[in-house]
Order: sequence, then C-alpha cells, then structure tokens
Amino acid sequence: MLEAAGQAAVRTGAPVNVHVSPYGREGVGIARRLTSLGVPPERVVLSHMDSNTALDREYHRELLELGIVIEFDNFGCENYSVQSGRFLRNNSDYERMQHIAELVAEGYGRQLTIGCDVYTKTQLTSFGGLGYDHLHKRIAPTLLEWFDVDASAIEEIVRNTPRRLLDWA
Repeated sequence: MLEAAGQAAVRTGAPVNVHVSPYGREGVGIARRLTSLGVPPERVVLSHMDSNTALDREYHRELLELGIVIEFDNFGCENYSVQSGRFLRNNSDYERMQHIAELVAEGYGRQLTIGCDVYTKTQLTSFGGLGYDHLHKRIAPTLLEWFDVDASAIEEIVRNTPRRLLDWA
C-alpha cells in the first residue's frame, strides 16, 4: 500500500499522509521509502507524532532532517490506553505545545502541522468534548501567549503548511 501511495503521489503531485503507530519508530523507514520512490520529502506527512510515547525529540529531529512534515494530531485527546499489557498515558496538550515550541525554536516550523483527531462522539462539544475548534480557540492562542511561539510560526503550522499540502494540480 505504501508503494502504491508513493507511486500515485509521484504521478499526481498529491501528498502522502501516513498514520504511523504511536508505539514504534517506523517513520524513518516510511519516509525513506516514499522519497526513494520519488515523492518530494515536503509532500510526506507522518501523523500521530504526539500520542502515547511518541514525544521523542531525537526521533522527531531525525524525521525533520529528512525534510518531511510531522503532524501532532491528537490535541484534545488526553486519555489512557493499554498496549501490550502496559498502561499508557496519552501526552497532554501542554506537553505537545511545549514540544512544538522547542521544535519551532530550532527552525522546524515549516515542517509541522497540528490537528484534533476527533474520532469519537465524546470528543464533540455536544457530548462534552473540546470539539473541532479546539486548535483555533485554545491551542494556537496558548502557543502564542504562554509558549512564545511567534504568530508567523503559528500561521505556518495551522494554515500555510496544510494549504501547501492540499494544493496540487
């Protein structure tokens, strides 16, 4: 499937978004495989870089050095899970924002994007969740005010990078 997605991306110019396991480190191999097929690195997006054990700065830097985009798409999802008999805590929004602020300070702002992976009805505002507007209502302003992320970097992360990824002939 990965090879087929890469070939389709090369033919169409579409980006390739891969939802990687938050428990592993297979992103480097995925990015290298896609780019070896001819997919430009800036058209490769790896999602779920912020859930469970995934806030690994060295791993993220290794991915970013390949020129790809990484997505922190679990904002508003602060829960617990069991994986292989281990009880895991999902990262908090605070931890995600702190991590993003550090990567932006290192110059990786154009390679980051964020999202709310709303996949259950309990995440919707009508069921008590934070909803789809959580990023624009709470996260972006908090990155600006509490984490000193420049407004232009926030604009890049929440608007320009998604726009760039979704714009192809």
